[in-house]
Amino acid sequence: MAGKPSLFTHDRVQFVRINAARGMFIRNIVLAFNKRFKTNITVVQIRNLCTSKRIKYRAFVGGTRTGIANGGGRIEIGAERVKTDVSTGYKYTYVKVSHKGSWLKMSGTWIPKHRLVWEQSHGKIPKNHVVIFADGNRQNFSIDNLLLLSKSEHMIMSVQGLITTDSELTKVGKGIAGIKIAISKRIKKEAI
Repeated sequence: MAGKPSLFTHDRVQFVRINAARGMFIRNIVLAFNKRFKTNITVVQIRNLCTSKRIKYRAFVGGTRTGIANGGGRIEIGAERVKTDVSTGYKYTYVKVSHKGSWLKMSGTWIPKHRLVWEQSHGKIPKNHVVIFADGNRQNFSIDNLLLLSKSEHMIMSVQGLITTDSELTKVGKGIAGIKIAISKRIKKEAI
């Protein structure tokens, strides 16, 4: 009993293999495939074929940079990407620092550029601390614009509106937050 004939005959698989080896993006392979064989296959179908036949293909990554899927190549260390924080809507620049992990998980491989710049200048960021942009411009990576805050200082500054678009006022706000924390500790100590 004969089954359904395969959509991907030997000639069609070879067509995909040759175009992938030429460095053609998977989307372009699909377009060329559909034109040549008068089919209507999808990117997912070609991607699944490449995975099952161990064909390395160029994938579109993040809309601006490219990489080779299935381990055929890597995005260079030092590459930058902009990602929108889903909770705040702010856009942050990330820098690739190693080949471990994945872009989707973000851990280990990509770190926020402002944290990297601060660490290169001052060393490791202490636990329970954050780095903010003193002028609020998330694309201004000048070391003078990056401000290290404890999470307590950051919370007070956020609640009290002490983070502004004026970097000097934000730095003053850090001092005010520090004073408020010191007063709070002193009151708690005297209450005991």
